Amino acid sequence: QSDTISFVSVPKSDSSEQRILFMGDSEAEGLLHIFNDYCVENGHKMVAAHVWYSATIYNYGFSTRVDELINQYQPTLIVVVLGLNELYARDLTKRTQAANLLRAKFGNTPYLWIGPANFMEDSGINKVFEQIATSERFILSKHLNLPKSTDKRHPNREGYRIWMDYIAKFIQA
Repeated sequence: QSDTISFVSVPKSDSSEQRILFMGDSEAEGLLHIFNDYCVENGHKMVAAHVWYSATIYNYGFSTRVDELINQYQPTLIVVVLGLNELYARDLTKRTQAANLLRAKFGNTPYLWIGPANFMEDSGINKVFEQIATSERFILSKHLNLPKSTDKRHPNREGYRIWMDYIAKFIQA
């Protein structure tokens, strides 16, 4: 199941404002509103968010939904949060192919690829994503020790705030 949220448009205040398309798996849902608050505070606009529960790189790489969202919203920055559902994955060659397909969908649009806040050591999915996204565009989050929710996999509310602080520092650097 996936959901797309369109955000209310606000008048463009200056030329540095980014139009952000935010997408990903269930961890994206946890970051969504905190990330949107960060955007608003810094003069940017999240034009849409697409959360695809239990998604993997296959969903985003092989689906036409990403192309549709990019065409519809014309973002100036794409933010993707993926990987939590792939920590056990061992078919890394196939996932590399799917990650390449997703990366190609972005075209020349700048992007930020946020890796999962691992609840366990992964089998290489972070390396795959970092290789495809490049280290300048990939936020490695697996080493963060974030407070977890009751499912022991997703961060809790405070964990998402700590994670967003980490992401913001990466963006500012």
